[in-house]
Amino acid sequence: MMSASNRKARKDIYDLDFLTDQIPLEDFLLMLKEKHFRFSGETFKCLFDLDHQQSPAEDVALLLAFDQTDYSALPKRPNHSNDIIDILPSNKSWITARSSWRRKVIDYMRSKGITPPPVQPVN
Repeated sequence: MMSASNRKARKDIYDLDFLTDQIPLEDFLLMLKEKHFRFSGETFKCLFDLDHQQSPAEDVALLLAFDQTDYSALPKRPNHSNDIIDILPSNKSWITARSSWRRKVIDYMRSKGITPPPVQPVN
């Protein structure tokens, strides 16, 4: 979820949609909060802390920001990925997974009384 909120690659969203078909999004967010609580402090700092990543445990709307990424505007942030996902014929298409993921996040936000961000126009 940290990668999906910061790197914003399609493969992260596709993977999270797949995982949350079996494990509720709320459970993942609770586990992430627990991880932040248990492993915070100087003892646990690592290379990734230099990026000052944002956490969806603090702002779940970050999980919807993947459509707004302009990788060319992030020249100092390497993204060793591309948006090509090789999907097996028996699995969800990217469009289906994207819609499913957005629905799960928005449903979670509404269940917690959080107003989802407005829908962005599709270009």
